[in-house]
Amino acid sequence: MEPRSFHEAVKDPSRREAMATEIEALELNKTWTIVNLAPGRRPINCKWVYKVKYNFDGTIERYKAQLVIRGDKQVERYIAKMASIHVFY
Repeated sequence: MEPRSFHEAVKDPSRREAMATEIEALELNKTWTIVNLAPGRRPINCKWVYKVKYNFDGTIERYKAQLVIRGDKQVERYIAKMASIHVFY
């Protein structure tokens, strides 16, 4: 059974190891940069999602944890990456 909250998951050493592996992967891939928040802005929350991966015979292969952004808290805006902007003359 998969935990429904961080407080449940942190009690299990296998889950803690899965979370540490996820944080390590995020840091290795340079997924984020810590910056100062602009005045009047609020950070977007995140949460942990837990899964169990099984082998074909039904035994546990590994525990998986993903840190995901709470998309329901975002405000829709137009965002463009500098690499995707083209100028035509």
